[in-house]
Amino acid sequence: RDISDRERIVEELQAAREWMGITLNSISEGVISADRSGEIEYMNPAAQKLTGWSGGGVQKLAPLSSLTDPLESEEAVKRARKQSGISVQDVLRLMDEETREWLDLEQLEPSGEGARRQEAILLRKDDSEVIIEITSSKMEDHRGQWIGTTYIFRNITQHREIARILAHQANHDPLTELINRNRFKVFLDDAIQSARNRKGIHAFAYVDLDQFKVVNDTSGHSAGDQLLRQLSQIMRKLMPAGDVLARLGGDEFGILLHDSNLEDTMNCLNGIKDAVQEFRFVWEDKIFTVGCSIGVVFIDEFAENETQILRDADTACYAAKELGRQRIHIFHPDDEALTRRRAEMEWVNQVQESLEAGNFELYCQPIADLQGGTGHQCEILVRMKSGNNLVAPGMFVPAVERFGLMSRLDRHIVGRFFEILKGYSEGNPDSLQDFNFFTINLSGATLGDEDFREFLLQAIRESNIEPGKLCFEITETAAVANMASAMKFISAVKSLGAHFALDDFGSGLSSFAYLKTLPVDILKIDGIFVRDICDDPVDLAMIRSIRELGQALNIKVIGEYVETRDVMEKLAEMGVEYGQGYYISRPMPFLEYLQSGDEAIRSG
Repeated sequence: RDISDRERIVEELQAAREWMGITLNSISEGVISADRSGEIEYMNPAAQKLTGWSGGGVQKLAPLSSLTDPLESEEAVKRARKQSGISVQDVLRLMDEETREWLDLEQLEPSGEGARRQEAILLRKDDSEVIIEITSSKMEDHRGQWIGTTYIFRNITQHREIARILAHQANHDPLTELINRNRFKVFLDDAIQSARNRKGIHAFAYVDLDQFKVVNDTSGHSAGDQLLRQLSQIMRKLMPAGDVLARLGGDEFGILLHDSNLEDTMNCLNGIKDAVQEFRFVWEDKIFTVGCSIGVVFIDEFAENETQILRDADTACYAAKELGRQRIHIFHPDDEALTRRRAEMEWVNQVQESLEAGNFELYCQPIADLQGGTGHQCEILVRMKSGNNLVAPGMFVPAVERFGLMSRLDRHIVGRFFEILKGYSEGNPDSLQDFNFFTINLSGATLGDEDFREFLLQAIRESNIEPGKLCFEITETAAVANMASAMKFISAVKSLGAHFALDDFGSGLSSFAYLKTLPVDILKIDGIFVRDICDDPVDLAMIRSIRELGQALNIKVIGEYVETRDVMEKLAEMGVEYGQGYYISRPMPFLEYLQSGDEAIRSG
C-alpha cells in the first residue's frame, strides 16, 4: 500500500509539475529562478526572449524527482549548475533609468517577507535596451530556509513610450509643438519663486498677433494654422537659450526671459516684433502681412502670483493695441484702469445695447450627413450688428463672460431661435419635418442658472418643434467646472426629449472618462484632430478611437473643421456620421438656411 500511495503522490506531483510547466511556458512575463549563489536554475521562454539568452546554456526545470526526493533535488541542482553555469547577474544586467548606473541585483532582494518591485533598463544579450518592471521574491524550502530568489519581469517599454507621448501631449500645443498654457504656468510660477528667493528679475511678455483674424476669415482655418506654425518657428529661432516660448491659445504667445534686465528684454522682444512684421505669409494666390502687439511685465520679489502676472501682461498688451498696435508696452499699475476697463466695458456696453435693440442676428452652419442620410441639420450661431458690420462672437464673448452676461445672451439666442422657427412654420406645421436636428451652444454660466433652465423648459414645451430635434452643445470644460449643476440641467432638459452634444471632444486628456458621467448623445470632435487626418496617423487613430467609442455607447459623432474634400471623404470612410466646416458650407443667416435646405450645402 505504501508503494501505491507513493506512486499516486508521484502521479499527482507529475500532473502538477506539467501544469506548472505549461503555465510558465505560456505567460508573457519572464520568470527566472536562481539559487543562493546566484546561479540560474530556470528561465521560462518569455525570460529567454526578453533577455536574449535563448537556446543552449539555459537549464530547464529540474527533474520531477527533485520535487519528491530531497537527495535527488540536491543532485538535480548540481547537474543544473554544471550544465548552465550562468549567473543571474550576467543575464539580468540592469541600469537605473535616470542615472544609467548599474544596479546590483542585491538591491532588488526583498528585505523581509513578500516581494520587491522596481523599474529599470534591461541590457539584453545583444546590448539592446528595454525597460522592464521586475519583482523579486525569496524562495524557501519546506523547512523555511532560503534556497534562492525568483525574478518576475515584463517589458514596459511600449507603456513607457505611450506615457511619454501622453505627457508630451499634455504639456505641448499640438499645432505648433510649443509648450502649452498649462505647462507655461509652471515655468511662470517657478520664475516667481526664483525672484522671491534670489531677488532676481525676470520678464514675461504676452504676444498677440495683429491681423490674424483677416487670414482666418478670408482663407480659412487651414491657412491660419499654417501661419501659426511658421511664426512659431520664427520666434523660436530668436529666443535666447534657456528661455521659454509658449502658445497660450488662439493667436497668443507667452515669452519668459530669465534674469533679464530692461535693455536685454527690449532687444529680444524688438527682434521678435520686427521679424513678425517683416514676414510675408503666402497662401494660394494671396500674400498677408501680420504684426504683433506685446505686453511686458517684470517679475521681481514683490510679484504676487502667476494669475496676476498673466492679467497684468494682458492689460499691457491691450494698451499696446490701443496705442496703435505693432508695439511693446511695459505694464504699470495705472494701466489696468486705463486699458482693460476701457476695452472690455466697450464690448459689454455694446452687447447690452444690442440686447435691448435686438441687434443680434442668428446665423447657422449646415452639418452634412456623411453616411448618405436624408434631412438637414445645422449649428446655430450668432452675430452682433455693429454699424454696417457683423461681429463674430469671438470678439465680444470673453468680455461678456467676465462680466456675467452670458446667461442673458444665451436666453436671447434661444428665444430668437424659437421665434424664427415659429414664424417659418406658421400655417405649415410639416415644414420642419425635413430637419433632423439643430444644435445650440450654451455657456458654462448658463448651465448653473436655474432661471434659465426654467425658461428653456417652458420654451420647449410651448414651441411647435419636436424636442428630439433640439440638441444643446456644451463644452467639456464648462460641464466639468459646473458638474453638479450641469447634470441637473441636462437631466431636466433630456426629460422632455431633447439631446445634448459635447463640443471640442478630445481636447482634454480626460475627455473619455467624462463620457461615463455625462449623458450626451453627440460628440463633436475637436477640429485640431480633424484637419490633418489625411496626413497625420496620430490624428487618424484618435478619430478612429472616438468613432469606435461612439458606436459602443450609441453616440453619434460630428467631425468639425472639414475644409477639404479629402478630409470629408476620410471621415465618411471611417464611419463618422456627420461633418461640419467651410468645405461643406460657410455660416449663413439661419432663416436663409431654413428656406434653402440642401442647397446650402457646398454652395457657400
